[in-house]
Amino acid sequence: MTTIPDAGLDRVANLIASDFTYMATGSSSTAEATTDTALGSENTLNGSARDVAGTITAPATEATGVTKWVHTFNFTGAVTIREIAIFNASDDMLIRNVLTADKNYVDGESVTITVTHTQQRV
Repeated sequence: MTTIPDAGLDRVANLIASDFTYMATGSSSTAEATTDTALGSENTLNGSARDVAGTITAPATEATGVTKWVHTFNFTGAVTIREIAIFNASDDMLIRNVLTADKNYVDGESVTITVTHTQQRV
């Protein structure tokens, strides 16, 4: 049997953290699929545009094999968030999550979003 040691899981998590640095939101309720390459309807207005995640942490400050992205969006108008994704600078999607309900924001509101990815042994 082949086993990935903790150091290997941490290295993969660190590689992911160094390459995938952008967080984006959208308003589509279409379910996630393994063929997803983009958000269903990416938000771009009123302070909701894709941005470099404010904080990206990997195993040095998280658990073994964990990468975490945290970003605060400050809104300057109405925004609906239903989906969240992590991308790299080449526009490759790593993670997409569709929320169970719309989250609506107005001018002057903000939201801090945390996305966590855990490398696992199978």
